Amino acid sequence: QFIEFNEILLFEDLALFNQKLAEYLVLYNSKRPHKALALMTPVEYILKENKNCNMWWTHTCCCIAR
Repeated sequence: QFIEFNEILLFEDLALFNQKLAEYLVLYNSKRPHKALALMTPVEYILKENKNCNMWWTHTCCCIAR
Protein backbone atom coordinates (compact mmCIF):
# COMPACT_ATOMS: atom_id res chain seq x y z
CA GLN A 1 0.00 0.00 0.00
CA PHE A 2 2.78 2.44 0.91
CA ILE A 3 4.71 1.80 -2.30
CA GLU A 4 1.62 2.30 -4.46
CA PHE A 5 1.14 5.81 -3.05
CA ASN A 6 4.85 6.71 -3.15
CA GLU A 7 6.10 4.96 -6.28
CA ILE A 8 7.25 8.17 -7.98
CA LEU A 9 9.22 9.17 -4.89
CA LEU A 10 11.01 5.82 -5.02
CA PHE A 11 12.66 6.85 -8.29
CA GLU A 12 13.04 10.58 -7.64
CA ASP A 13 14.38 10.74 -4.06
CA LEU A 14 15.40 7.41 -2.56
CA ALA A 15 16.55 8.92 0.76
CA LEU A 16 13.18 10.61 1.31
CA PHE A 17 11.37 7.44 0.23
CA ASN A 18 13.31 5.42 2.84
CA GLN A 19 12.58 8.01 5.55
CA LYS A 20 8.85 7.96 4.78
CA LEU A 21 8.85 4.16 4.63
CA ALA A 22 10.41 3.95 8.11
CA GLU A 23 7.78 6.37 9.44
CA TYR A 24 5.01 4.31 7.81
CA LEU A 25 6.32 1.07 9.34
CA VAL A 26 6.30 2.63 12.82
CA LEU A 27 2.72 3.78 12.23
CA TYR A 28 1.65 0.42 10.80
CA ASN A 29 3.14 -1.67 13.61
CA SER A 30 2.65 0.52 16.68
CA LYS A 31 -0.25 2.90 16.09
CA ARG A 32 -2.61 1.40 13.47
CA PRO A 33 -5.17 -1.13 14.78
CA HIS A 34 -5.54 -4.36 12.79
CA LYS A 35 -8.87 -6.20 12.43
CA ALA A 36 -7.12 -9.58 12.51
CA LEU A 37 -5.68 -8.69 15.94
CA ALA A 38 -9.00 -7.66 17.52
CA LEU A 39 -8.29 -4.00 16.71
CA MET A 40 -4.96 -4.04 18.51
CA THR A 41 -1.68 -2.90 17.01
CA PRO A 42 0.91 -5.63 16.39
CA VAL A 43 2.98 -4.25 19.27
CA GLU A 44 -0.03 -4.32 21.63
CA TYR A 45 -0.83 -7.87 20.53
CA ILE A 46 2.70 -9.13 21.21
CA LEU A 47 2.74 -7.44 24.62
CA LYS A 48 -0.73 -8.71 25.57
CA GLU A 49 -0.21 -12.27 24.37
CA ASN A 50 3.31 -12.32 25.83
CA LYS A 51 4.60 -14.01 22.71
CA ASN A 52 8.03 -13.85 21.20
CA CYS A 53 8.37 -12.04 17.93
CA ASN A 54 10.09 -14.31 15.38
CA MET A 55 11.01 -11.58 12.93
CA TRP A 56 14.70 -11.55 13.85
CA TRP A 57 17.32 -12.84 11.41
CA THR A 58 18.08 -15.69 13.83
CA HIS A 59 14.59 -17.09 13.15
CA THR A 60 15.01 -16.99 9.36
CA CYS A 61 15.93 -20.12 7.44
CA CYS A 62 18.61 -19.99 4.80
CA CYS A 63 17.44 -21.05 1.36
CA ILE A 64 20.08 -22.54 -0.89
CA ALA A 65 19.34 -22.84 -4.60
CA ARG A 66 20.28 -26.15 -6.14
